[in-house]
Amino acid sequence: MSTPFVQQPNLTAIALGYKNAQFIADQVSPRTPVGANNFKWTEFEAKDTFTIPNTLVGRKSRPNEVEFGATERTDSVVDWGLEDPIPNADIEEARNNPAIDPQGRATMKLSELLALSREKRVADMVMSAGNYNHTETLSGTDKWNDAGSNLIEQISDALDTPLVRPNSLILGQQEATAMRRNASLVKAFNGSTGDVGMVPWEFIRQLFEIENIMVGASRYNTANKGQDMSLSRLWSGGASLLYINPIAGLRDDVTFSLTAEHGERVAATREDGDIGLRGGVRVRVGESVKEVLVAKEAGYYFNAVL
Repeated sequence: MSTPFVQQPNLTAIALGYKNAQFIADQVSPRTPVGANNFKWTEFEAKDTFTIPNTLVGRKSRPNEVEFGATERTDSVVDWGLEDPIPNADIEEARNNPAIDPQGRATMKLSELLALSREKRVADMVMSAGNYNHTETLSGTDKWNDAGSNLIEQISDALDTPLVRPNSLILGQQEATAMRRNASLVKAFNGSTGDVGMVPWEFIRQLFEIENIMVGASRYNTANKGQDMSLSRLWSGGASLLYINPIAGLRDDVTFSLTAEHGERVAATREDGDIGLRGGVRVRVGESVKEVLVAKEAGYYFNAVL
């Protein structure tokens, strides 16, 4: 019978404190705590919320009843976790060298991969036209890296299209570079004196009156185990305008996406006699979360911007 995993406060602190500046999933799909594995959330629908009902009330009559355009959903969090086996030889060596912490290092590596997995899940959700009520596929001179592209007109019209005006722009690194070099934006920044250069993000944010610009720069290996590494960008192919409410709850709040989180990320260890010749310790890092798409109406997606 195997030894059970024991949660380690010092390793849990490392797992909780881990942050990768290139990852934007927690900003795009903010975490919100739930009290159990199963939870309920509200999927937003637009049609009834914006229909004006008859509000006139007679002297002795009841006010008209309304049902808001939302559907209650039931879901459950999913456990995500990874392990790293550490031979006892590494642990013994660390006892004589305080600068070496094999369990802490393993916790960091596992936290990185766990966060990368979540980053891909959120990127796949955001960079998918099927998750929006409003989409546009660019072609020809409309593409952002074309000299004839009027990016200012595209973004301005898109911001005015959803019933909930987006407050955030999400795009990949290559798309971000093309946007900052777009001739229409460069001319607006330079006062029509030139169309070559790089536009500052602050100018773009103020021009379109959006609160946040998030650039996903992370990559992942698409090759199968044993094959040569083949890196691809997680956030690529399009650009999204989203309404993101960082303090929204799962019930009755409008935002593009939220992540239900049961408990916090944890790190635990257990002894394992089957590691190498002299046994060792297994480090496990995991979390229980579920990303949900709350409102398709709270966004606009540009497909194939390059």
